[in-house]
Amino acid sequence: MKVHYERSGGRLPPRDREILEISEDGSFTLWRSVGWATHPPTPVGRFAGRLDTETHQALRVAAVAAVAAGDLHLVPKPDAAIETVQVDSAQAKMGTHEEPPGAWGMLMTHLRQLLGELTNQPQAALALEVVDSGRQARLVHLGHEPLRLDFTDLTVRAVLWEGHRKVGDWWAVRGWRPSEGAEVTATAGWSLALPFDHDFVLNEGREVTAFATLAIYDGERRVSASLNTPRQVASQTP
Repeated sequence: MKVHYERSGGRLPPRDREILEISEDGSFTLWRSVGWATHPPTPVGRFAGRLDTETHQALRVAAVAAVAAGDLHLVPKPDAAIETVQVDSAQAKMGTHEEPPGAWGMLMTHLRQLLGELTNQPQAALALEVVDSGRQARLVHLGHEPLRLDFTDLTVRAVLWEGHRKVGDWWAVRGWRPSEGAEVTATAGWSLALPFDHDFVLNEGREVTAFATLAIYDGERRVSASLNTPRQVASQTP
């Protein structure tokens, strides 16, 4: 059976737009717009491929049970992103942090995990990386198909951590554009160094996190997207 999952909305910009479709044969397509919609954060863009046999079988069992249980609608908390799942004629709808009971709970657990795990099969995706011990950040194209990018509303941010305490917060000057211009089509092997000239003191034990927002295109649709990295260990030695 076909499974369609969407996560949309949310309080913080950009609004979530995460769409996963899994076909009867286990093939899938996935669109991710907000990297931190999962933990750890992931690349964004288009992903496609096939579930492994064990994962596909477990998903099928959960989906059949959810259909048997019937529709489920849970009232979301204010400003929560909304998750919607359609399996054949059955539908579930809830806030993104809800833990539904029974069969729908089992299916939602699978789908929420797959939202992150399936990004290991990129088709036309974009990743954010911190390199050079926290001194540089770059965007990297993943996959074999081109991805159109729009830097008109680009933001870049760096945060310095010492344990659980934030000890530095830096933003790039707005208006920066790559040399190619505001719009770029990224292809296989493409990468771009971002403005990242913070003045953090990178003592041993400190960590750096990078954040970036820009627009990417899903076909002809311009979609606001957000990327962030896990904490990267910083170093004082260049």
